[in-house]
Amino acid sequence: SRLRLRLRARDVAVATAPLPGLSIGNQLPAVLEAIEPGPPHERMLRLRVGEAVLLARLTEDAVRRLSLVSGQPVWALVKSVAFSGGAAEAAP
Repeated sequence: SRLRLRLRARDVAVATAPLPGLSIGNQLPAVLEAIEPGPPHERMLRLRVGEAVLLARLTEDAVRRLSLVSGQPVWALVKSVAFSGGAAEAAP
């Protein structure tokens, strides 16, 4: 059966390569589909992970330092604690 998860954009980080020796165990290959304006000095990133879409909230500085652009392959990093707290439900 399928499971639907709700993750907060603030719980998703982005890397340009997989990272060894990291406490974040959920490193998902993704494609950066879009970078949208967010709150002041922040950007909302739309990441495609297979059939799923994740949102990540990053600072403008992080987007600039990583040289992120739409269409770029990236890694979505999600802490395991982001999956706790009743954020899962059966998908229709």
